[in-house]
Amino acid sequence: MKLISAIGVATLYLCSISHAQDVPGTIEKNVDGDTIWVQASDNSSSTKRERLKIRMIGIDAPETHLPTTHGVVGQGAFGDTAAEEMVELAPLGARVVVQDKGLDKYGRTLGRVIVKGVDINLKMVESGWAIPYIICEGTTCTKDFFETENVEAYLNACHDAEDSGLGVFNPKKLLKEMPFEFRLRMQNRKPDKYVGDFKTKELYRPADYDEVEVCDRIFFKRLMDAKKAGFKPTFRTGPGEQ
Repeated sequence: MKLISAIGVATLYLCSISHAQDVPGTIEKNVDGDTIWVQASDNSSSTKRERLKIRMIGIDAPETHLPTTHGVVGQGAFGDTAAEEMVELAPLGARVVVQDKGLDKYGRTLGRVIVKGVDINLKMVESGWAIPYIICEGTTCTKDFFETENVEAYLNACHDAEDSGLGVFNPKKLLKEMPFEFRLRMQNRKPDKYVGDFKTKELYRPADYDEVEVCDRIFFKRLMDAKKAGFKPTFRTGPGEQ
C-alpha cells in the first residue's frame, strides 16, 4: 500500500563518487534533517577544507528553508521535527567521522556521518524522519553499487518505519508531499531522473516515479546506468535516450 505518493531529492545521496575518504571532525552546526557543518580535525577532506558543509548521502529529510524565487519556504513542523531528530542523533560538538565522497554541484561535501560507529544517515531513516534517496550514476553504477553502499539496509529501514507509522509515515499526521515533490513544485521543475523498483528491477520514466513504492526507489540520471545496474525499462526507449 502506498501511504505516500513520492519521495525526494536527498539532494544528494548514495551517489556514485568513488574513493571515499574518512574525515574526522566535530559537528559545528546542525542545519536540518540531512545537512550539517563539520569542523575537520585534520586536512584529510577531498577538498582540503577545514570547515565542511555536509549533504548527507542516501537520505532526504523534510525541508526547513528551501530558497525559491518567491522567498524561503519549508515544510513546517515536519522539517522542524526532522531537524530536532538530527540534533538528538548528532548533537553540536559531537565527534564524527565523515565518509567524504566529494562535492555536489552546490559545493557541499557529500558524505555519510558516523558517530561512535553508528551510521547517522541510516538512523534518520530508521526514525522515519528521512527517506532513502538513492542515486546510481557513472562508472560505479553497477550491481556492486547496491552492496557497497548498503542500499538494502536503507530501503528495509524505510519499510520498517512505514510499517510502524514512524515520523513522516505517522497515519495521524502523514506527510503527503515528500521533499522531492515539494522542491519540484516550489521551484517549478519537472522530475528528471529515471526511477527503478529495487525489488522487481523494473524501470520507469521520471514522470512516473510514483509507480514505485517510496521505500523501493532507486534513481538514475541516465538510462544506460539503469540498464548497466540490471534494471529493465517498462517503456519503449526513444531516439536519444541514454
